[in-house]
Amino acid sequence: DFMDEHSLIKMYKAFIQPYFLYAIEVWGHSIQSQQDILIKLQHKIFRVLYDCKRTDDALRHNEEKLSSIEHMYNTVMNKLCFKHHAGLLPESFCHNLMPEFNIDQLQRRITRISLDQMYNYQNKLASTNTSFKKSCVKLWNSLPISTKALPYSSCKTAFHNQFKL
Repeated sequence: DFMDEHSLIKMYKAFIQPYFLYAIEVWGHSIQSQQDILIKLQHKIFRVLYDCKRTDDALRHNEEKLSSIEHMYNTVMNKLCFKHHAGLLPESFCHNLMPEFNIDQLQRRITRISLDQMYNYQNKLASTNTSFKKSCVKLWNSLPISTKALPYSSCKTAFHNQFKL
């Protein structure tokens, strides 16, 4: 071994992980299975990092030190949705790409729906729905209400702790 595991992980995070993260919001939803070429590439990198012959051994040895591509995609999309929810994204981007909230329910505070539903995105089956919007709806609506309901400033630390890269 010419480098210890800690140094190799730092090098992975500095030189390889940015390539996986580049534009992951756009292509991340297209990964369908463990047979995807990027998943296979990441598994090969894990085998080299941890000096394992089998992917299962490398993943077991990883113990969540490094994020999988699926976890990276979910984290980036949840952060994007959270920024949208907090009103931190440009209006033109939000209008054209992001799904809509259940605004009337938030404004009127309708009591017949659960609090969780109030902070969810609408799941409209319109012709303008893109796979990006569908991913946003699915990921944001799966977050716990405690994360969705708090303002950005007070929840930022908790959100970053929940979705580390």
